[in-house]
Amino acid sequence: MPILEASVSVLLSRGLNGWSVDRVSQQAGCAKGLVNYHFGSKASLLAFSAESIAERRERRRTEALAGAHGADAVDALWSTVVDDARSGTFAAWIELAALQGSARTGWDAVAPADRLRGELARALEVGLDDLPDGLTLTALLDGMSLALLEGAPESAVQSAYQMAWPGLLG
Repeated sequence: MPILEASVSVLLSRGLNGWSVDRVSQQAGCAKGLVNYHFGSKASLLAFSAESIAERRERRRTEALAGAHGADAVDALWSTVVDDARSGTFAAWIELAALQGSARTGWDAVAPADRLRGELARALEVGLDDLPDGLTLTALLDGMSLALLEGAPESAVQSAYQMAWPGLLG
């Protein structure tokens, strides 16, 4: 398994507290020195891992919208919210963001949000001006993932998610 993939895998399964260069090297099946050789430092590997997780989240959200229209697009995005919470992806994301000391981790959060907004506009067959800005949309999705992560009943979070859309679009 490639080192970066191993790092992300350890983050998703064990969280930041259970992540170490030793565990990454074991998961990758290589010597710890090789991890350090390729990434230079623990901080660098974590930054690359965070970028990989961000790209994965963006890709899953935009793929969910591909071919979806109307309410199906909203439902497809809901599926990514649930998966992010269940898979450990969102927990890893917020741990890495906290590690950086702020909600903005220094990774490009604006461009992915704008791409997601464009895909959603296409799927809902509305103009970009009819949608909330990209960061608001990302905040809605992340807020729902956080509620699930904190143990809120899925049905209640889904209901809130569905009730939010008329306000966002109206």
